[in-house]
Amino acid sequence: MKAVTYLYQGTIPDIRGNAPALVAENFIRHFNFFTPATICDAEHYPQGLEAHPEYGEIYRIGYGRLYRRLFKKLTRLDPYPLHQRAARLVNRLGPAVFHVHQLEFPLDEFRNQLYDHTLPIFSHIHVFQRFQESLGMPERFIAVSEYARKRSIAEFGYPAHKVEVLHNGVDTARFVPPEKAEQAFLHDILGIPADATVLGYVGRKVSDKGYLGFLECALRSLKEHRHVYAVAVGMKPREFRDDPQRERILQLERELAEDGRFRNFPAVPQSRLPAFYKVIDVLLFPTYFGSETFGLVSVEAQAAGCIVIASDYAALPEIIRDGENGFLVAEPKNFAALHDKCDYVVTNLAKLGEVRHAARSNAVQRFDWKLLAARLEKLYLEAVE
Repeated sequence: MKAVTYLYQGTIPDIRGNAPALVAENFIRHFNFFTPATICDAEHYPQGLEAHPEYGEIYRIGYGRLYRRLFKKLTRLDPYPLHQRAARLVNRLGPAVFHVHQLEFPLDEFRNQLYDHTLPIFSHIHVFQRFQESLGMPERFIAVSEYARKRSIAEFGYPAHKVEVLHNGVDTARFVPPEKAEQAFLHDILGIPADATVLGYVGRKVSDKGYLGFLECALRSLKEHRHVYAVAVGMKPREFRDDPQRERILQLERELAEDGRFRNFPAVPQSRLPAFYKVIDVLLFPTYFGSETFGLVSVEAQAAGCIVIASDYAALPEIIRDGENGFLVAEPKNFAALHDKCDYVVTNLAKLGEVRHAARSNAVQRFDWKLLAARLEKLYLEAVE
């Protein structure tokens, strides 16, 4: 049985942190009964078919520079859109199921171009967007959290009986706690003392994702504790230019850089993230992003044995039990309260081994991609039968 995955944006293997692509590739890697095939934009890869050893067949569809500029950016009147190209491929591949990671996907128009009009189609809810019945109805909508399911139904009009929850996950074989010697080795590469406590941030460097809160907390912690260092990993997206806290963020980065105990990195491929988590002791994720549907970095950090301090917001309470496997802050914009929580963890880090252990157990028992992929395959099989 073949399962075809469709990505409108992003491609696999992902190297730029595109959430739908990361989710899709990890489901695909852990299938047991379905043979994967993926249709996606070529992006930085060559166009055409790749038989990938981990991800199976990947059909990368590219656009020339003129085509992309004229039809995708200027006029948005694409004469041969990706979903039409996908329909031709699906007719050739003859899959048992089709899984689309784009809510704007024109399901009925796509079905009308298929030889098999009864092909089960699954649609993933990665973001919040108004339900458009005119596009057609999938077999199931897959929401990445209970929070995303409830909000999609209550605020955006999705039919409750069609929305299933399947959390995002983490590869717990790749994201693992470091041995003491390994952490000391990685610290040394970054010029950090072996016995330092490291505060970390992973994600887009914008204020509403929690980057400002991290910087405010890090600066204060570094001033109060000589053994504390800070590490940030992630990209500054285009929208950073319009961030209302842009100047404050740049000022804090300069002050931290002058201190000498701040290591600031751009976005890195997913394959390099585990090493950064092994360096980090305490991950700060005080997000208040309005479209937050899950919070993947919190699960990755838990799998790596970090203590996570995150917002009591969106889906994060589904992941973190305050005081048991991490810590939650009620007001992510209250930087004094965030610092107090961080200071408690930094001061008592040696006594919080049970929290670290519980964090790792939570990731392994609830969010391992193997478990989640098995649940997705069950949904596929129900639809096929």
